[in-house]
Amino acid sequence: MKDEHIKKIVSFGHHEAIKHWLKINGIRPFTAATENDFYQLLLKHIGEGKLQYDQLRRLTLELNEYGQKRVYIGKLIDFKTIQLRQRFENHLKLSGENLSAIPERKLDKPARPHLDYICWSTQEVRIGYSETHSEEKPDKATRTWIKHEQTNYITISANPSSGAVSIIMDAPLETHPHQGTYRGEEVLGYLPYYRAKAIELLGVEHIKSLDFIKISKGIAHDHERFERMRAVDLTKGNSRITTVRRGEVTKDPAYTAGEKVDGDQRVYEAFGGYWLPEGSENGLQRRIYMNLNRQEEIVQFPGINLAREVEYAISRIRAI
Repeated sequence: MKDEHIKKIVSFGHHEAIKHWLKINGIRPFTAATENDFYQLLLKHIGEGKLQYDQLRRLTLELNEYGQKRVYIGKLIDFKTIQLRQRFENHLKLSGENLSAIPERKLDKPARPHLDYICWSTQEVRIGYSETHSEEKPDKATRTWIKHEQTNYITISANPSSGAVSIIMDAPLETHPHQGTYRGEEVLGYLPYYRAKAIELLGVEHIKSLDFIKISKGIAHDHERFERMRAVDLTKGNSRITTVRRGEVTKDPAYTAGEKVDGDQRVYEAFGGYWLPEGSENGLQRRIYMNLNRQEEIVQFPGINLAREVEYAISRIRAI
């Protein structure tokens, strides 16, 4: 019975991230040979008082909100509304909303975009939304197409002191609430919808995008902290060059020669690679993969990551 209780809290896809969390929090042993052994290991730690059910619930929420996410990073313009709790509460009441005691996801596969929570602290204003996305996948056994639905989690995180804001989103599936219909219905789109929600709920004038030309160049040249393994660059001759390598792309002689010819005129359109523990000043304990797309102005983290890992990468981006 206890084993089934654990399974309701812990998603199978989160196992590796939970093992890493146990490791960095000094809870040992942190590995297990099979899935059932892993559940038994968690029960053992709970029984010995090393771990609590509430910790697992909070960790699962964290992994749902930070794992495999696309992140838009911006800066709030005129954010005095969120600087004081009472001022922010008064603003929310005008929209018929209230602050939540804790961040909590309330619905699975809601019929329309659903506001799950709004939390305020001196470090962060955090807003959680959920919505349902779907796609059709082929089923070889029945030779039919099966509709697959999933709950997408969207989190708006803003700093009341600095105005830094991040919109953290699951990647969209084929069908979602932010698409036009055959009637030509106009909709905002997935990211624009939540930018608008952030402006409305945070009571700000505007959200300013960061300079992604500067950011992409800064990360591309930060070999101490970031290892690019895939690069899509625009040369000064307006040619798009893709380089893929097992390891840092600048170790490819042809790539290095091209960069030297282009000089400052080379534009880093997109790339994928690892944030490295080395040079992170203990900000990371493992390598974290990230894709950057300059045109879409987003970064993407394909892995199931902890909050501190994604926030480390975002802090490095903001520092450029």
